[in-house]
Amino acid sequence: MNLGLPVVVDIAVSIIFVYFTLSLLSSEIQELLKTLLQWRAVHLKKSIEGLLVGNDPEQSQEARELANKIYDNPLLRSLNHKSKEGLASTIRKPLDGASKILKGDPSKRVFGQQTSGPSYIPPTVFSASLLNTFDFVAIYRKLLACRLRGTLQGMVPNQSAYEEKLQDEIDLILTAFESKKISLDKAVQQLAEEAKKDEDIFDPERFQKSFSSPKTIERFADKMQISLSDTIRIVRKYATLKQESLTTITKDLGDNPSFEDTKIYLEKIRQQNPEIDKTLPTSADQTFLVLALIFTNPEIRTLVDALPPIPEALGNNLEILADQALSKIDDLTQEVDQFEQEVSTWFDSSMDRAKGVYNRNAKMITMIIALVIAVAANADTFYMIDQFANEKAVSASVIQIIDKLPLKTLEQPEELSTTINELTAKTSLPIGWQPETLKGQHHSTFILLRPFPFLVQRIPGWVVTGFAISMGAGFWYELLKKFVDIKNVGKKPPQPESIAKTQ
Repeated sequence: MNLGLPVVVDIAVSIIFVYFTLSLLSSEIQELLKTLLQWRAVHLKKSIEGLLVGNDPEQSQEARELANKIYDNPLLRSLNHKSKEGLASTIRKPLDGASKILKGDPSKRVFGQQTSGPSYIPPTVFSASLLNTFDFVAIYRKLLACRLRGTLQGMVPNQSAYEEKLQDEIDLILTAFESKKISLDKAVQQLAEEAKKDEDIFDPERFQKSFSSPKTIERFADKMQISLSDTIRIVRKYATLKQESLTTITKDLGDNPSFEDTKIYLEKIRQQNPEIDKTLPTSADQTFLVLALIFTNPEIRTLVDALPPIPEALGNNLEILADQALSKIDDLTQEVDQFEQEVSTWFDSSMDRAKGVYNRNAKMITMIIALVIAVAANADTFYMIDQFANEKAVSASVIQIIDKLPLKTLEQPEELSTTINELTAKTSLPIGWQPETLKGQHHSTFILLRPFPFLVQRIPGWVVTGFAISMGAGFWYELLKKFVDIKNVGKKPPQPESIAKTQ
């Protein structure tokens, strides 16, 4: 059979149109399944669970419980806009009660107490939610406030004078600092101003070293500073140490020990226990002071004990991120903001990798759906090509449908779905399980495949159609437009109605 270029183009346009139509169906089915089964949301949640425990399968339950706590944060919960109406919501209602994903103990559910979750989480929202769940910043500020309060109190020999003249003002300033209303530098400046108003109640030597000039105030602030990085390490150390072993060491410090008293006691302890330097992170002075404050201050201990269990992988990552934040700043007052930014970047890069996994899985599911559609529609590519080449009426009917499609005016191929359904309602495409189609397929089978059963004969054509459908409606939409443009090249443009009447 001799096929000219116009015939080849008509065949190509016709077969592309069938692929495009079936791809639209595949896209609609896939979107419906995504909505019902929440593929994106579930994959995101499981990716976060893996991120928290370093993808350790033995900690999957702990990861889920921790992720549920993070998802329960109001910032993150506000991202979950669950559909209230529509087909997906109607179908999902019985599934919510029957799905294995949602059955049983809430702690074992994918979304905990909720039946759905967000399909996308901005890195800044995740960072804020994680750091609200593990509120190291609150512990960090409480430690600094307690250290400042204890140090100032230790600088006043007469405690009754301190309580009468300074305590209320100092508590107001430190409360503002703890609630993140002012920075450490601002808090120290205000404390210095209050101290100067009652300079006479302070130990003269200590006052001169701490508040006599702007330089001494700056040195005092630096001396009081505890890095967020060290705070995270020491809190983790607190969680792993047996309380009994440190109780013995800290029992003589009493409640709310001053910095100076703790320093003196530390030297004594270190002389008696030289191995302590090897068991504590960072400098022993700093570590022991913070541990002592945790054990002896009920407010700090309450904050630390309220933290969820910290998975080792997460704790290690947070320490690394805190170190990175510390290395990128010149002023410790910027450490908290930089740390939050580092957590956001860490989450963003991790989700980029998770997105790649999701895309690969989605591609596989798309291929499966495409093959199912090819078989269900009995769309055999080789039979369709044979019909379009030999049955002019079939090819012509498809070309007529394509000519009526507004291909150049639509931005989304999905918008053509309704129009295509209307135009193809009375057109018989060479697909389906009708007797005429099956009879035609018997006669157009490849010679090598004729000894095999009928369904086996169709497999090569179904596979080709399945691969074609999996390429997506957008791909075939763009290709269809290009072939239609080729087909229309050289075609005589329609004459205006006024000119046609005069001829």
